[in-house]
Amino acid sequence: MTTRRAALHPKSLWFVVVAAAAVLGWWVWQVGICEGSRDCRCVAPENCDPGLECHSGYCWDVEAEGPDAPYFLSAEDSGLTRPAREHVAANARVGRHGHVADIGAGWGADSLRLAEVVGREGRVYATDIEPRMVSHLQQAAVQWDVPALSPRLVQGRRALGLDDAKDGTLDLALFIDSVKFLEGDPRDEDVRYLSELRRKMKPDAQVFYHFVWLESDQRDRDATADLFRAAGFTRVRELPMPEGMPAHRKVWPMGRLGLITRTHAQGFFLELQP
Repeated sequence: MTTRRAALHPKSLWFVVVAAAAVLGWWVWQVGICEGSRDCRCVAPENCDPGLECHSGYCWDVEAEGPDAPYFLSAEDSGLTRPAREHVAANARVGRHGHVADIGAGWGADSLRLAEVVGREGRVYATDIEPRMVSHLQQAAVQWDVPALSPRLVQGRRALGLDDAKDGTLDLALFIDSVKFLEGDPRDEDVRYLSELRRKMKPDAQVFYHFVWLESDQRDRDATADLFRAAGFTRVRELPMPEGMPAHRKVWPMGRLGLITRTHAQGFFLELQP
């Protein structure tokens, strides 16, 4: 007696191939064939190859700001945000004993510089949602003897983290590639968040809001400016982005495998006042 094996139907074979590709794609996304290389996803420094830094969820080239600096920036972000940081350093109206809020301070590139400006009697509120960043800033404040630096962890999508700052005391607030306002987020929550910041600021205070690149779901320049206006920041001025910067760029969320690309639009730079 002979037995015959049932042949796999072509449609069934196609289904198996598609399912296997989907599983492989999920595995690449979660585990990362390219994990560790530049542009690969990461959640901690140890996920990246030596010489790369985990920044904004991806591995980037590392550029140290000076041989003994307590903070690092990716080479790409450092180059494109440097003009904005230089503009803030040259035009921020804050001096000795001043009070500053660095919203989304990250490694502290701006917080530490501003702490030198305001002096030991001033205050720089350095907020971040990443515990690792806040811990780093706390250590830097002790190691580098920076009593003006006040790191604090914020929890919640629109938590400001400035409860102990008195109303009408802030001279300056920075959003340097930190807080994203998304098209799908409730507008009233964003306005309430910015209104709380407005209440903390002096009548002649400044806010600088900067993003190098915008993801597809981020509010653009005009929509972001409208949020600030609704919160009481009536004076809005657009500042230039780096000369020669392209209007768009492509990124590879799973590394340069070429399987998926995303397009980011050129960002914007705003100065706002009450």
